[in-house]
Amino acid sequence: MILLVGVILFPTMILAQNANQSAEQKLKNFCSQILSLTSKIDQKITGIGDKLGVKRVEISNKLEERRDNREMKLEQVRDKWDVNREEHFVKLEEKAKTEEQKQAVINFKKAVNDAISTRRLAIDLAIQNFKTGVDQAIASRKASIDALGDNYESAVKAAITKATTDCASGVLPATIRQNLTNDLKTARDKFISERKEIDKTKEVKDQLIATKKAAFEKAISDFKIAMEKAKSDFKASFPGHGTTTED
Repeated sequence: MILLVGVILFPTMILAQNANQSAEQKLKNFCSQILSLTSKIDQKITGIGDKLGVKRVEISNKLEERRDNREMKLEQVRDKWDVNREEHFVKLEEKAKTEEQKQAVINFKKAVNDAISTRRLAIDLAIQNFKTGVDQAIASRKASIDALGDNYESAVKAAITKATTDCASGVLPATIRQNLTNDLKTARDKFISERKEIDKTKEVKDQLIATKKAAFEKAISDFKIAMEKAKSDFKASFPGHGTTTED
């Protein structure tokens, strides 16, 4: 979006250069300068478009890198707790002597694994929904920015075409200049106004974050409830032994 500001300012900067000329020179050169304005704007827009494309690729790559790092860390934490949990189960199995105790360990192990599996599925779903929502918001913003740039470019070129036609029709250069300046200002103001609306997409991301957080909190709450029941049931059949496990 910052790069597009260059497109907004470029036509105005070219017109402003005439202010340093004498009145006679301005009248004589204005229409001839208009003819070269379109090609200069095309070159400027092409350059800005290329830079915008490179910037988007960089942002996309960084986003994917951050996601990959978070997923890798999450898997590492889960793998660690899986190992610890299995070691704890083995110790419980070794302490179980009676059939009732052995069955209590089996039941406890299943209850814990089920609770963890449910929690992980809920967390993974929340993460996936968040990623999908962010991707959709990014795609929507990109489409809006592209459309905004195209509309602004069309408005600028239409203003220049009108000025060129007025030149050929013998309209006074001073009048053409004023009309062109007004048209460019209108296009610029419209661009800035619509740009502010696009920037409001941050609210979408904030809502996605809030939704993911709520899903995480529910998954954790449900997990704790399931774990408390699993521990309570286990202690009733196998009193005197700890049941500490983690996800």
